[in-house]
Amino acid sequence: MLRSSGIVMPISALPGPFGIGCLGEEAIAFAKKIRDAGFSYWQILPFGPTGSGDSPYQSFSTFAGNAYFIDLRPLHAAGWLSDDELSMAEHEFLEEVDGNLRSRVDYGWLWDTRLPLLRTVCSRIDAETKAEVWQFAEAQSWLSDYADYMTIKAAHEHEPWWQWPRELRLKEEDAVRSFLLDKQDERFLYMFVQWLFFEQWLALKQEVNTLGVSIIGDIPIYVASDSCDVWANRQYFEFDDEGNQLRGAGVPPDIYSPYGQLWGNPLYRWDLLQEDGYRWWIERIRAAVDTCDIVRLDHFRGFESFWAVNAGATTAQFGVWEKGPAMDLFNQILRAFPLAPFIVEDLGFITDEVRVFLSQTGLPGMKVLQFHFDADDELVVRPHGFEENLVAYASTHDSDTLFGWVEKLEDEQWRLVRDYSGANQRDRHDRGPQSRIIRAMLRALWQTPSTLVMVQLQDVLGQGNDMRTNVPGVPEGNWRIRFTEEDIRQIDVRYYSRLNEVFQRALPALSN
Repeated sequence: MLRSSGIVMPISALPGPFGIGCLGEEAIAFAKKIRDAGFSYWQILPFGPTGSGDSPYQSFSTFAGNAYFIDLRPLHAAGWLSDDELSMAEHEFLEEVDGNLRSRVDYGWLWDTRLPLLRTVCSRIDAETKAEVWQFAEAQSWLSDYADYMTIKAAHEHEPWWQWPRELRLKEEDAVRSFLLDKQDERFLYMFVQWLFFEQWLALKQEVNTLGVSIIGDIPIYVASDSCDVWANRQYFEFDDEGNQLRGAGVPPDIYSPYGQLWGNPLYRWDLLQEDGYRWWIERIRAAVDTCDIVRLDHFRGFESFWAVNAGATTAQFGVWEKGPAMDLFNQILRAFPLAPFIVEDLGFITDEVRVFLSQTGLPGMKVLQFHFDADDELVVRPHGFEENLVAYASTHDSDTLFGWVEKLEDEQWRLVRDYSGANQRDRHDRGPQSRIIRAMLRALWQTPSTLVMVQLQDVLGQGNDMRTNVPGVPEGNWRIRFTEEDIRQIDVRYYSRLNEVFQRALPALSN
């Protein structure tokens, strides 16, 4: 990886007419804009179909794509949607946040309207397209189980799989086949939707790559309890013989959360995964590598040791640390992917054992700018001390935006940030695309030795916490931000192009 920079922007947050960002012209326009500004990377969030809580980290499948992201305009051009149907799919949802009207994703509306619309599309395709869908489905080892799972789920009013009748819950082959016998059209629908998604995604990625921009994807360490991944591969997770979850994932209490964070995702049976040569994990990573250029591995420390909480617990307080597979797994991963197109998220409670593990992999970890200005800790590493083999972020989807963080600083910490960045006292409340305090902080980030620096679009635009992506531990209201076309226009191409050039982070084609 060469010295460079990138922008973090979820697909869901793109502007566009259909209530959520999609894989269409707005995505290409965004890629062109950041290319012109000298950025080399576009980082997205996981793009699987979202379930409870709308979180991309709680998907119905780690392999599937989100139907909401499908651009409907090509379907209209193909004659599969009428003018009126396309018009009815347009939706703008505004919400007042901290006194500002903000565009938001309306997941409830999408849940009610998008799949029925795609079912209409599916009913109109010709024999040649059906053959293409079947050919695609046969090449995807995961898709048959996914189509089964989603069809059964829909027939049971979308209840989680552990509430299905026992023979379906336990995936008894004869029972599943019998149940689906008269539901083949619905089953085909889920295959068709995945064909549509990946046709559009791979075409978009190719065009973005042609512009000189690479895509950074994201693999959550855990999968959702209510997912095809668990239902179809229950032996790899901590469930009993009747499909009851035994323990769940989380993180212990810390200074930010006195009760810890109870994620609830099922824990892996690493012993059985090891016996199988970690085949499921290798397939999972291969799918991500095949669809993105670089892959961020979420919650890396959980591969060394993970926090296990008994099922039924209401907080994460009373869990225990358990050892993970560490290099036993990563030796297999690095053997399968010798070019190692990975970034590891090594934030949170990090021990010496995790540091040694990261060093053994040789992979770049992460640091977040705003976590390195503790005025009471003289030993904290300031940005100028960041390592070279590192991806340094201004903020992340789980943190305050950079401006939101600045606004909340105590006086002593603000003085440290001000003096480090060279900002002035009057700059503290200066927000917007030309925010002097944000530019001063990003300049400090760009000067770090770290090979790659990443900035959220919110920070490029100098936006506050009314545009924060996610608040961990808060179950509602997250993952809903959207940017407007005006927001994209406000990216200061000339400023960031020069910033990338001066600090030698520009794309070679854009360097003078």
